[in-house]
Amino acid sequence: MIVLLIFSSSLFKTINSGQKGVKYQPLAGGLDKDYVYGQGLKFKMPYNSMIIFEVRKQENEQSMEVLSSNGLDIGVDVSIRYRPADDKIGYLYDEVGKNYLNKIIIPELRSATREVIGQYKPEELYSSSRKKIQQKIYERTRSVLVDNNIRLDAILIRSIQLPTQIKNAIEAKLTE
Repeated sequence: MIVLLIFSSSLFKTINSGQKGVKYQPLAGGLDKDYVYGQGLKFKMPYNSMIIFEVRKQENEQSMEVLSSNGLDIGVDVSIRYRPADDKIGYLYDEVGKNYLNKIIIPELRSATREVIGQYKPEELYSSSRKKIQQKIYERTRSVLVDNNIRLDAILIRSIQLPTQIKNAIEAKLTE
């Protein structure tokens, strides 16, 4: 009983609500990518480790400068909601690691935003094309994230900051 108490912290791992885990077994073939552990108290040998992933929806906000089709600098604030594909976290950990936000999501979001917004003129960004732009960024980003075992829930354009002169010219045109 005393031995069990001494090793209890290394024999059991708790996976909390909103989390999933994969086991790394250095003496039995390494990472068990195909078996994902759900929440609760899990038994493991002291020499094995449990890698825990947050599988709830997460959000990240990004601010970036992009060029429009006519070469003007435009500031864009974008939010992205994502989560790992909970049945594939073993593959995500093996291929990318736990820092998938900085290694995959942010670079892909920035690339897609620059690519899509680069196809539009500033006046189109300021008008009703915003939903269409948002959808194109979503589709472009989603296709890459799915291949990397990440689920994309939404991409939202929070704001677009045009150069002051362009913004004033567009507003004057709309006022006329």
